[in-house]
Amino acid sequence: MVRRVKILRIALAILFVAFLALLGLSFTRNSQRQRAVSDPVTSPMRQGETPQLVAWAFEDVQTIGGRVVSRIRARRTMGFGSGWYTLEDVHLTIYRSGDQTWEIAAPEAQFQIDTRAAEAKGGVRISSGDRVRIETDSIDFDGTRLANRIPVRFLVDEWEGKAGAVDLNVATEHLRLHDGVEATRRIANEPPLMMRALEADFDRLSNEAVFRGQARIERQGDTLETEAITARVDAERRVLSALEGCCGVAFHLSSGSELASGSSVGETTVRGERFFTDVGPEGKVRAIFIEGAESPARAVLAGPPPRTLTAGQFRIVLADQGVAEIEASGRAKIEESGQTPRSVSGSKMVAYFDAARQRPTSAVVEGNLEYRDARNRATAHRGTFDFLADRVVLDSVRGSLPSIESDGHRLTGQKIELSQRAGLLRAEGFVKARFIDRKGGSTLERSGVFPSSRSPVYVNSDSVVLQQQAESAHFRGNVRAWQDENILLSKELKIEQGGKTLVAEGEVRAVLYNAREESSSSPVKASAETLTARRDERTANLRGGVRIEDQGRVLTSESATFFFDAAQRLERVEAAGGVEVAERAASRSGKGERLVYHVSRRMIHLEGSPATVTDPQGSVEGSEIVFDLARDRVEVLRGEGQTEATYRPEGSR
Repeated sequence: MVRRVKILRIALAILFVAFLALLGLSFTRNSQRQRAVSDPVTSPMRQGETPQLVAWAFEDVQTIGGRVVSRIRARRTMGFGSGWYTLEDVHLTIYRSGDQTWEIAAPEAQFQIDTRAAEAKGGVRISSGDRVRIETDSIDFDGTRLANRIPVRFLVDEWEGKAGAVDLNVATEHLRLHDGVEATRRIANEPPLMMRALEADFDRLSNEAVFRGQARIERQGDTLETEAITARVDAERRVLSALEGCCGVAFHLSSGSELASGSSVGETTVRGERFFTDVGPEGKVRAIFIEGAESPARAVLAGPPPRTLTAGQFRIVLADQGVAEIEASGRAKIEESGQTPRSVSGSKMVAYFDAARQRPTSAVVEGNLEYRDARNRATAHRGTFDFLADRVVLDSVRGSLPSIESDGHRLTGQKIELSQRAGLLRAEGFVKARFIDRKGGSTLERSGVFPSSRSPVYVNSDSVVLQQQAESAHFRGNVRAWQDENILLSKELKIEQGGKTLVAEGEVRAVLYNAREESSSSPVKASAETLTARRDERTANLRGGVRIEDQGRVLTSESATFFFDAAQRLERVEAAGGVEVAERAASRSGKGERLVYHVSRRMIHLEGSPATVTDPQGSVEGSEIVFDLARDRVEVLRGEGQTEATYRPEGSR
């Protein structure tokens, strides 16, 4: 493009100088074709003046070293005493090397032989054999500049359009189009670029064109506006190599174009201080970079809901149908307003678009990610924000686990998924959770299994699903939960109603240190298939293969229930179904159908039909057997509370 514009500017200078030189020489050398005016002849360009010389079918050919360099033709020429010459139906051909030519044609032209001022009018056409063309109604030449202030149509290399005026400085080879410029650049298999501005300067020496004053680029409905835009071409001046601009940049996506589905609310707009482009080898604009200055660059993304993206720089990646993605770097932050406001920030962010509908679909954030909403605050190294599915996914990178805090609770894992509107949290891989209320105590407090009102409850597992609205959590795989010294192990753990109900399932094992006075260091150990603790009832129910160990005493049954007092100490245990109790120290065991163990009173009541007790001295049976652990004796009752037998194990008498 630049090569052709340079040729154009040089050729125009040669062309108008040729007007002066060729016509002057022609009138001198070819006087045999001239004659004195005998009949009245007038020129529409020099009204009121009488010509002194008139020539019809004027033609002149100029040669240098035997080579034809120019040819000028006119239907009629006139010379006036004022020094002006006029030509009608004039056509000038300039021959250049390489079989290239320049052509100028106009219905009327005149020039001043002394001042070298010239004018062509009536529909001036300037063209070259290598696709340069200027069309206008008239143009003036003062010896240095070609100029007018009327509409011009032009084709310069790949730029084609119109302007309100033209000004060509022959000496500096500078072409200026002004009073409103529209230029279109067409690229094979690509949407055309439309350029608009108040004026445009083509500088052939630097291979660039500068569009100034309300400059605007349009591409398939997308627009970029700024104060000035510079277009550069390659060394051959045919392929676009760069576009850049400055001051008050605004890029608008075509949310209202025919490509849009109509489902978006508002439009996507990116604003900054300056921009530059990534242009491919064939002149295709692949990406637009928009930078901020004192304040960050800012993008407003089409909703719903409305989203604002700020960063030091944006890279807008273009696809055939429009924008494919927006990359943000330099502490990028996206804020989402509406009924559920939230924000995500990080070192770098890429927002992906549905190019046909021109609306964002998702964003990937990398480096120092931070997520916030009304209830949650999360950090991670990398994450994905799925706008359509309302989902935020936080990933671990190089051993750095993402974490999230919600209502004072804390959760970490290899992967965390959050859906704000659904109030859903998911985590998997090395899951660690800490439950603590805003006052410092756990929301699982005083459940018997976790009795403290001051200490947090910790849970490790392979995965977890938390329903924030329902205040529930479901841990799966290698669950380990603890508070202070109390420990609960299982395959699954469900926390419901904000900790009012706790359900452990699958190979449940519990170690409870709140069985008796705080001074005791001996825990109660329990195992079962399921454990259900209810805070309001102060109970913990065990089902399936129950086994309870307490100070060398082992209780097995099909089911059992722990009852806790107001201080969350274990008050009693009730068991049923195939009950067996064994005291290893006394070599004593009992069997029955039901059992009540009064922990604080240290009494065990074993019932059956009948219940039996066995020790090395033999065995006895009765409807109820009472183990008095404090006095180390056993009473056997046979109906209506009557004592059948009372004995102590051998060695304790």
